[in-house]
Order: sequence, then C-alpha cells, then structure tokens
Amino acid sequence: MNTDHPPLIDGERLRFVLSTGRTGTTQLREFLRKNQAHLGIAFEPPPSRPAYILWNAECAGYPFRGMALKLLLRSKHKMLAMNSGCTVEFDSYLSPLICVMLDHVDKAHVVHMVRHPYTWIESIGNFKAASWRKHVVGHAPFTEIIHPHIRDQWRSLDRHEQLAWSWRHVNEQIIQRRGQCRQYVRVKFEDFVCDSAGTRKTTINSMLEILDPEHANPDYDIDVHEKLNRSETRHIEPWQNWPERLLHSVNRICEPLMNEFGYDNHRP
Repeated sequence: MNTDHPPLIDGERLRFVLSTGRTGTTQLREFLRKNQAHLGIAFEPPPSRPAYILWNAECAGYPFRGMALKLLLRSKHKMLAMNSGCTVEFDSYLSPLICVMLDHVDKAHVVHMVRHPYTWIESIGNFKAASWRKHVVGHAPFTEIIHPHIRDQWRSLDRHEQLAWSWRHVNEQIIQRRGQCRQYVRVKFEDFVCDSAGTRKTTINSMLEILDPEHANPDYDIDVHEKLNRSETRHIEPWQNWPERLLHSVNRICEPLMNEFGYDNHRP
C-alpha cells in the first residue's frame, strides 16, 4: 500500500450504497433520513466531482499519481472525525473510484443497487439535469465514465450504446470488489419499488442488515407512490420504441451482467 495514503478507513463507521444512479438511491436516502435519523447521510459528498475528473484523467493516461484517491481518502477521514456515529455514503457516478478506495477500507459494507439497463438508459437519459449535463459532458474533458474496452470508439457510439457501456462499467467495478467486502448485498430497483409490499419489505430489510443491522426491521416499507427525482421522456424514447438494431446492441453490451443479475434480455 502507498505509504502516502492515510490509515485504513473504518468500514464499520462508513458504509456505502453504490450504483449507476437512477436505481432508487434518492428513495433510500429519504427513507433512512425519516426512519434511521441516528445515521449520518452523505450523498455524493465533496470532493466527489474534482476527484472524479482527476481519476478519469488518470485512467486516460495522465500522470496524476493517485491524486484522486488521496483526495478522497483524506476527505473520508475528515468526515468521520466530525461524526462519532455511523455514516452511510451514497455514490453513483463516483462508484468506480469508490471501488478502488475499498482497498483502503477495513471491513467494507456495501449495498449494490442495480436496475435493468433498458429502463436505466431511459431514466438517466431523460433525467432533469440531462440537458445541461449533456452540454458539460460534451465540452469538458474527463467527465464521462468510459469503459476501457471502448475508449477509442467512444465518440462514434450511439448515445444509448454509450450509456449501456457506462452501466456495464460501473456494475463490473462494483461486483469485482464484492469479495473483499465484509458484507455485500445486491438489490434490484424493481424489487425496491414494486407493487408487492412483501417484496419491498424484504428488499429494505436486506439493505438495513448491511447499513444499520441493529435497527433492521422486517416491517419497514416505503410509500411506493411517492416518486422522487422523476425523469420525463424528453431525449430518449421508451425502450419499447427502440429499433431492433439498437436493442440488439444494448443486449450485446450488457448481456453478461444482465444474466448475472437475473434480468431478461428482452423485457424489464
């Protein structure tokens, strides 16, 4: 381990919710705030954005020598020093860098939230911040998660295909690190917000067993009708309207993980 890095982070005091985003993380955050008020909640805390850009630049070959990781580790130690209890940190676009950081976490606890790539591509592509973000991403360097297998062809891809590769890359990074976690659970967005109260409660309790085991409760539920952080169809059509060529391309990119996550290749 690089001796320039701070000591190991206490994984009992800092627990992680990792995902691609648009997987129910806002709903889970608000649930924890209402029902587990003793927990600290950190939702993509600073310096997430500069660390993310630095790390992307390093992945592209620029000699930043682990600056992003060092910046992130120092911020986590500072955050824990200010809070004597347990903090749950939510990271979406930063998840691949957090996965690297797990090498420096003692007894990591991770909730991995996933979503079918078809509906995820719809949701992330139509998210309310998509317009300005698209402009920033299109003009600022190192602002996108690019799978190393496709880096040279990135600009030639359809936007759906770019998002499919991002979905795959983030989820690959998380599952590759699950073996080094003291506790890891993967949950589906579709189970978290489904119509079955029993399935929702089981899903919530499985996450609480990782994030706050002393206060897990099999009767906890969410208001499934309370839609937070909605996205509306503006830029990307519903997946049912995608041409066959596009569906085939997204399947080809995402199929290995879709199979592992138990997702049907043709229907969310």
